[in-house]
Amino acid sequence: MTSKVPSNSVVLLFCLARYQAKETYENPMDLLLEPKWTIWDHSDMTELLKSAMKKLRDTLESGLHLQKENVILDPDTAHPLRLDISEDRKSVKGHKPVKPISLVPDPMRFVYNPYVLGWQKFSTGRHFWEVMVGDTAGWGVGVAKKQVNVINVDGQTKQWQVRKWRGKYRIFSPLVRSELNLTEEPMRIRISINCEVGQVSFFDARTAALLYTFSDASLVGETLMPSFYLDDGACLTLP
Repeated sequence: MTSKVPSNSVVLLFCLARYQAKETYENPMDLLLEPKWTIWDHSDMTELLKSAMKKLRDTLESGLHLQKENVILDPDTAHPLRLDISEDRKSVKGHKPVKPISLVPDPMRFVYNPYVLGWQKFSTGRHFWEVMVGDTAGWGVGVAKKQVNVINVDGQTKQWQVRKWRGKYRIFSPLVRSELNLTEEPMRIRISINCEVGQVSFFDARTAALLYTFSDASLVGETLMPSFYLDDGACLTLP
């Protein structure tokens, strides 16, 4: 019987198997080192994941934590003739000027409208503060968006506020200006901002009732400051 000649593929596989066996035999330490390298790789990856998880946790905690703020007023932004700010910068009163007003636009100070801004600035996280409005009329509380390259702060500053004007409550923003129907008259208002999603919410601080929420994507990533509006005779206090 004539023997069958192996095919080329069989010969190739046979030679490859002998070569691999020879290599394994000539480098026996490779068999021991490979698991060690694998363990080291996994250990190194574990530390990397721990670091990434810590950064994620810190980011979430800073963004989710609602921070109570001790807001004070910035007298450099207040109308010079229509607003009086207390020495501790925690209260402000509105009044009529004793003489006619003749002022020029200012990049920092409101000279046409009786506004004043808070000293604090917020661009990330969640924050809240409260304002005692009492039963006086002609006030507004909320936030203003900081503008760049300002020439006329009155005309260039955008506000998101809840106001009481002529005995009625109103919402006031660049996009929405309408009447706000409330069942009770709030004496103390909480302003809560979420910089991450562009929300500004107003609550009756005594009852925790939600008065109104602005949801505005244009606020995300911007710098926000507490803002206050006072007509003649109004008084606002930061407790």
